[in-house]
Amino acid sequence: MSILFNPLLNAFIKVFDVREIFPLITVTIDLIDMPALENYLTQMVAQWDTLNLRITNQLTRKTDFYLSNVMISEKVPGFAWQSIPEWSEQLALRQQMIDLTTRRFYKL
Repeated sequence: MSILFNPLLNAFIKVFDVREIFPLITVTIDLIDMPALENYLTQMVAQWDTLNLRITNQLTRKTDFYLSNVMISEKVPGFAWQSIPEWSEQLALRQQMIDLTTRRFYKL
């Protein structure tokens, strides 16, 4: 199944709008006193166009992940970054989003 999943996923992404095929993931980006880093992180996440993402600046019940410079919640997975994240940290966030998308996609 996993061997077939990647080629099919790539074909879907090329042919269809990701908003039509992938479940929505809500990302809250709220850095209390670091607006420049907040802007950078928002642009970084917005470029991940192979994921169906909604970016908000307030934590809600629908938030799947948060990015902040402080820990906001113990119940919602999040990343607290004080500076521009390393490549490995960005990949860790992206991989968690892909994993959530995959789990939700299989449930459809």
